[in-house]
Amino acid sequence: MLKVLHVASFSGNIGDNANHNGLRRKIAKICKSNIIYTEIEVRRFYQNYNRPDKLKFDENFVEIANAHDLVIIGGGNFFEIWIESSSTGTTIDMPGNIIEKIKTPIFFFGLGFDPYKGVPEGNIDKFKSFIDKLIEKKIHTITVRNDGSMKHIGNLLGAEYKKKIEHVPDGGFFIELEETNEKIFNISSPYIAINVAKDMADLRFNNGENSITYELFTKTFAKTLDIFLEKQTDFEIIFIPHIYSDLDAIYDILKNMSDPNRRHKVSTAPLLHGLGSEQIVFNIYENAKFSMGTRFHTNVCSIGLNTPSIGLVSYPKLKDLYEELNLLNRIVEINQYGFQKTLLTKMEETLKNKKSIKLEYSSLKKELENEIDEVILKVFS
Repeated sequence: MLKVLHVASFSGNIGDNANHNGLRRKIAKICKSNIIYTEIEVRRFYQNYNRPDKLKFDENFVEIANAHDLVIIGGGNFFEIWIESSSTGTTIDMPGNIIEKIKTPIFFFGLGFDPYKGVPEGNIDKFKSFIDKLIEKKIHTITVRNDGSMKHIGNLLGAEYKKKIEHVPDGGFFIELEETNEKIFNISSPYIAINVAKDMADLRFNNGENSITYELFTKTFAKTLDIFLEKQTDFEIIFIPHIYSDLDAIYDILKNMSDPNRRHKVSTAPLLHGLGSEQIVFNIYENAKFSMGTRFHTNVCSIGLNTPSIGLVSYPKLKDLYEELNLLNRIVEINQYGFQKTLLTKMEETLKNKKSIKLEYSSLKKELENEIDEVILKVFS
């Protein structure tokens, strides 16, 4: 019996649940021991979290960690280095004296590292010290996900840190869905699964040369969908929210679509949370003719489920993902003037080339399987 403490996001973003689904199923296939997971919500460690159950990476955490055989932290974008008041510059505010007292191996799984929210002075040095302290212990494994994180580590920390940190595919590529006869929607028509995000609008839109406003995006995107539905009269659309603010974005698009289409051609999936709910939500992605999305796991899981995808890029992290996968031909930058023509062309091409895209995704997934298996074998050997 192996006791594993898992610190991660378990509620509030359905994509994180897909990530845990894939990781745990991978571990179960490789690890010969039965595993009992103890889950701690990572948001309880956030500096802006002020509820009575707030936690810190302190002596109390040391005690909890040392009562387990392994600690997993992640996946998630927890290595963003924009937090000025953190001892590491990141969400994982784990001081050196605490690392020293933790005797249990820590597996930092598939964390995202990027500078896109800014890098306060001194944070790079703090993060380097954090990594050095972990490596010094010789029991911890530090991995970043395949979203351009390793490129940013090389650019910001230096080539020597690329040797200290390992590269691993996100767990969402390996999501497995249970067979079910239950249907949320009584839809027999072919459909597109779409996710749109509104959070960080100031970073996504009206930010740089040729960039459009969020308002112009929603009007243009709505018109694009109307045009597509007029051409593909048998198709419908299912919008899928991953977090609560996605509902705002869906509404902003719907109010700009033609009334007949939004009444008769559009459905919206429920906003769900918690482990297991990914089974329902990602079943919708799996059965779509193709997907389009701004969120990371819309794209990661579509590729893993062999659903042709179009990455709707409004934040550079998503472009980094497709670049690392050598799939830049699968993205459209929707925060740029003139994206409508490019997107319509990409949608038509995707329908025409579904079989070849699926073959490409299937081949890519086999490569990613080998990479994640190698890392997990090392941790659980």
